[in-house]
Amino acid sequence: MKTVLFNTHDLVLLITLYQCILFGLCLLTFKAGNKLSHLLLALFLFSYAAIPLDTLINYGEAFRSFTLGISANLFYIFGYAYWLESVLLLFYVRSLIYRDFRFKRQDLWFLMPLALYFVYHLDTWYLLSDSEKVLQLQQNYAGNEALSQRFIGLGRECFRLFCAILCLVELRRYQSKLKDNFANLESVDLKWLTILVVGFLFIRADAILVSLALFSSFEFNHHIDYELLGLISNYTVLVLISVLIFFSLRFQTGLSGIRQQHRLSDVMNK
Repeated sequence: MKTVLFNTHDLVLLITLYQCILFGLCLLTFKAGNKLSHLLLALFLFSYAAIPLDTLINYGEAFRSFTLGISANLFYIFGYAYWLESVLLLFYVRSLIYRDFRFKRQDLWFLMPLALYFVYHLDTWYLLSDSEKVLQLQQNYAGNEALSQRFIGLGRECFRLFCAILCLVELRRYQSKLKDNFANLESVDLKWLTILVVGFLFIRADAILVSLALFSSFEFNHHIDYELLGLISNYTVLVLISVLIFFSLRFQTGLSGIRQQHRLSDVMNK
């Protein structure tokens, strides 16, 4: 088989996908430490593995045609991970900093955007015939997307950024509570987790720039290099996932959790 399916930039996505799946499977076998944190981190990594796959299917020049030859139903299905990974990262952070972390009914609100996106796809994709799906995919490219799809993409990235900001706020609240309870704050190392959260916040901010660049290029005829912004995000994700794997194994069991009653959402609901 001599057909070239991936270019150099695609390899970055493949490496990210491989790292996420491999480490996620390893986490599921760990018996020591916080089992819930291991599970949430594994689910986060699995969801993040779906994102580069979705990118390859929808935007990989050769791989898109290859996937279309297999089945049009493979398109968009991995895109649901965008709505999940940011929520799973938030839950993972909470499971680390709250020693009595448990899911609460109000946490279901974080799944509402995913549910609404599925309802939207029912009418615009899943109820179409196979021939209609193929025709839509053949006509659908970056410059020809419907305006509604651009707004959904922008809303999705804003939601991901919102969850990243919540992660950062939760960490700040955790640090503040530690100052009240521990005289020697230096004994508790939060730097690795804060750096990771800020890193993912940067990625989501970059994704918003990509969405705005698409609006600018195709709706207002003012070209911005959205492809370069997307590549920067892909390479940054590879670095962050590598850092996440290293530091989560080394330091996550060393956090001194506070009680869940101090959780941000609980305070907001009072």
